[in-house]
Amino acid sequence: GWGRQRNHTWPGPSDEPPEGQIEYPLPDREDGWHECLRDLSRTMQGGGVFLIGRRTMYPLSGVANTSGDVGSSACNAAFDLLCGSIRDELTAQGLVL
Repeated sequence: GWGRQRNHTWPGPSDEPPEGQIEYPLPDREDGWHECLRDLSRTMQGGGVFLIGRRTMYPLSGVANTSGDVGSSACNAAFDLLCGSIRDELTAQGLVL
């Protein structure tokens, strides 16, 4: 599970989704990683994180108990939700992990 809903299909006239890569430099210090996790948690709480799979797209909801919570436990829970959702999607596509 991970609380996901498959209620979105790939938008647009084409059956094939776009392809490509986005490259972003990794943080080089601990506080940089914490900032990334805070941003992830905030963005998930706001409904701005989507997982895109084969012809499907669905939002990942925040897992914080309180809106605006960006403490360590909320940040870790957001990261765990993201990792678990990616794992579930890859497994659903037939990848053995």
